[in-house]
Amino acid sequence: MCIRDRPVTSLAIDNEDELLASGTKDGEIKLWKFKTGDCLKTLKAHLLPIQKILFLQEISHLMSASQEIKIHGLKSGKVMKEFRGHSSYVNDLFVTQDSSLLFSSGSDGYIKIWNMKSTECLHSIKPPNEKPAMDLDIYALQQNPSTQNEFLVCFRYFSVYLMNNNLQFGTAYKAEDKKVDFIKAAWSAKGKYIYTIGT
Repeated sequence: MCIRDRPVTSLAIDNEDELLASGTKDGEIKLWKFKTGDCLKTLKAHLLPIQKILFLQEISHLMSASQEIKIHGLKSGKVMKEFRGHSSYVNDLFVTQDSSLLFSSGSDGYIKIWNMKSTECLHSIKPPNEKPAMDLDIYALQQNPSTQNEFLVCFRYFSVYLMNNNLQFGTAYKAEDKKVDFIKAAWSAKGKYIYTIGT
């Protein structure tokens, strides 16, 4: 398997460990057979770099994000649905277990909640911003894998926040050095710990 012909910006593996999807800087998605490394399909998905790829519970559909979010039919290669509303890059995505809601976070500083069926934006939320003179890129938005009632929110700042199901925010962690900017955060497998990467 070789995916180095173009800069790769995102990767995803399906739940059965059968398919690998790679997204590139020029907005292209390649679908690979995981065990053999064979390229099965190429999709010209976006005009700009792909920030996130996500296999949906139905293995026949793939979600990708650039400055807009799209759902692709893997067999047809066609765009099935499109979600527009962020004014900059969409950096993270997740879909609720019942596949009814899509959560997205972007470089425009907003978290958006979408109806998966209608593509309607139901909520647009701005997290606490202690630097009001500038918009903060939201790099990570992840649901607690254990409780599923709180969400980890990380943007380029020295604090990492938690958001509950009522869309209220609280501080999860603050760096001792306020010169540190977190750029990634993730839950541990059981949702007990938070891992962060800072610059």
